[in-house]
Amino acid sequence: WSLATSYFNCCGISQVKPVCPKLVDLGYKTAVLCDNDAPDQLSEQDVHDLRDKGIHVCLWEQSNSTENQLFHDLPWQHVSALLATICENHDTLELASIDDSIRKDTRVSGQNLSADPADWPEGPVLREVMGDLANSGSWIKRMDYAGKAFQFALPLLPDASTLKSRLDALWNWIRNE
Repeated sequence: WSLATSYFNCCGISQVKPVCPKLVDLGYKTAVLCDNDAPDQLSEQDVHDLRDKGIHVCLWEQSNSTENQLFHDLPWQHVSALLATICENHDTLELASIDDSIRKDTRVSGQNLSADPADWPEGPVLREVMGDLANSGSWIKRMDYAGKAFQFALPLLPDASTLKSRLDALWNWIRNE
């Protein structure tokens, strides 16, 4: 608030295109922080059009939801602790169920993963599976769930990671606009 900044939830990526230009028309300097996994709802052309209207657009890497980006960027040695943190702060998730769903996913089931995620071998497919299941299972969709997950993960992310660099760019925009 001291920077005259407010958070506004568009309630999904499909609302970014209609809502953000209206905020600009009302005189608000506007920035968007959103997933990059629904090109049918927010295309590259849409992003270009928003930027042409003066809207700062902060997207994750192509095809990534916030969950996918988080599991992609977090150093591997912290992934099992992230899974535990998510479960500890969630009303209904249990770590054994999450681990089981990951191990049974057809993309990694042939790896015969142990029951302990700390023993799992790092790999892009396994990271993708975790991100996809976190996204589809709403592991951190609620703001309080996401807050706890990112409170754990942000200090552990490399400065050059997509999450940290894009959030830094957004923070710089907030301070300078």
